[in-house]
Amino acid sequence: MGFYENIQDGQSRLTVIQEYIEDKFRFKGLLFSELSEYDRNRFMDYKFSTDVTVPSRIRGNTNLTLDDHYFVNFDRINKGKSLSDNDKYWCYKNKKLVEIAINLIEDSKKNYDFMGVSKFGEKDKNGKVERKPLEEFVTFISALLNNIYKKSFDRNSEYLEYKKTRDPEEQGKKPYTKSDVEYVHDFMEFYKSIYDTMIEQMPSRKGEKVKIHFNNPGKFLGMIVMDYKDESTTSDYKKDMWVNILNINRSSDNFMKETYTLWTGLTEANKKNQEEENIRTRLNRVKEFYANKQETASKYHIEYNENSSD
Repeated sequence: MGFYENIQDGQSRLTVIQEYIEDKFRFKGLLFSELSEYDRNRFMDYKFSTDVTVPSRIRGNTNLTLDDHYFVNFDRINKGKSLSDNDKYWCYKNKKLVEIAINLIEDSKKNYDFMGVSKFGEKDKNGKVERKPLEEFVTFISALLNNIYKKSFDRNSEYLEYKKTRDPEEQGKKPYTKSDVEYVHDFMEFYKSIYDTMIEQMPSRKGEKVKIHFNNPGKFLGMIVMDYKDESTTSDYKKDMWVNILNINRSSDNFMKETYTLWTGLTEANKKNQEEENIRTRLNRVKEFYANKQETASKYHIEYNENSSD
């Protein structure tokens, strides 16, 4: 079987060069054949910078096409460096999971401003398009729909077009639906109610960066997503718990940071990692603390300041 190389960028430039060599137009008043032998040789000896790419598979993913591969490599060549996960997701913005995330980001500019997305899609002074926090949105949406909590393009790439299913025969073959999008928006309304009540009970203080981490699945967002999907408690109970936990965190020096924290005694992986089991371990500690604060704080040497919301 033969093969071919397809020119993705520079086709017009190469065509012009070929036409000049064939004397089809003049440059600075001269045809190519009218140049001196020295200048013709210099022209023909010029070395063009090229980057030859070959398709590669990501974690065995068979859902990404050859065109998808070209989009990623074209963006990488233009940037001159490896692409971040934000950049990779942007290259696949025609895929349904990323499309849902981008639409939600645009909606968040109007309805969920606490998600910190006001600059998404804008250009900075150097003309660079702001793509943060696209990877965070894809991650928590995938956590809601696919149970994948890891903020990693490689981990989510298999489910950009098709969602994860429990049936092995359907794995990666079930399309995202309108009900999936509605489920994501239902979560956002729940998440907004947590934020609004949190601020209502404890208004932001001068200089407080109260919106920080609300779009970060590696912080409390991942736990809230997991808790939202748990049907063992009511939504009102969940909301009250997270309002209280977040306000305690806002009023405490430690709690979810520094030394004597809510995570005292957990392994380093369970304190920081984003695998499902790590997030579940942190969520269980949150629930344990909320159910009996004094006993849990004493048991794990947790330092915290109670706030007025209790």
